[in-house]
Amino acid sequence: SNSEACGTSNAKVDVNLAEPRIIKGVDARPGEVPGYAMLTMTYCVRWLPFLCSTSLCGGSIWDKNTIITAAHCVVDSYKTSLKSKITVCIGAYERTNPNDKKKCYIASNSYVYPMYFFNQSYDFAVVKVDQGMDVPDLTSDGYGSTDTFCPPEENVNYRDYICRIAGFGIWKRETQMTAPILQVAPMTILPNEECRKVFPTVTECQICVQGEAGETACNGDSGGPLYCFKSKGAPYHVIGATSFGIKTCPENGVVVYTKVACYLDFIRDVSFQQPIL
Repeated sequence: SNSEACGTSNAKVDVNLAEPRIIKGVDARPGEVPGYAMLTMTYCVRWLPFLCSTSLCGGSIWDKNTIITAAHCVVDSYKTSLKSKITVCIGAYERTNPNDKKKCYIASNSYVYPMYFFNQSYDFAVVKVDQGMDVPDLTSDGYGSTDTFCPPEENVNYRDYICRIAGFGIWKRETQMTAPILQVAPMTILPNEECRKVFPTVTECQICVQGEAGETACNGDSGGPLYCFKSKGAPYHVIGATSFGIKTCPENGVVVYTKVACYLDFIRDVSFQQPIL
């Protein structure tokens, strides 16, 4: 279980921090979201191993062997002509800085929720790192900090909590640039009835959020965390993984997340599934 000590924020002040300069989000403080994981998928053509492409997704640290993310992030590894590799980096803060204190691991396996292949609303996957990741590690200056998120609590209405998203997501809409520094942005959870006006097919296992400034939601990245906490200093609970709406960066700022609470059994029993990696 990851309930003993989880969801800590280890945010430290950094005097060099830039002013907010993102689609209505802000640079995270070092160590602010130690549960965030950065996933890099590398696909290479089997008979032309030098022909490769990469894509970036977010994820959440569940325990030292487990990252949760969106199915659509890992599902391309099904393409049989492509050989794929998933790299999991934790403690990442400044994505492109070689001196960033992040720690990276090659994933052992990834597991997609099987219903996803019939219905894309089940957009959920688990990535396993068998060697074990260095979690928790709350550093003195915040850089490189890692921790698990706490699981969602039962019978809590997260609309009464403070909720945020984190990611290296789309930084400038025009250029589709990714942010150099981890971004956080505040989110409001929409009731599903409200959300159905925008996305008519939303299910009970999805959560819709809206950026307070409309566009904010673009800061996240696919698979990345929607997390909530009761009050300042309270533990972070991961309640969602980004599913769709993020790439188009809509004006109304409504983005749909996969609801983690629906997948607790899958996370627990995933070792009995067939891996896809």
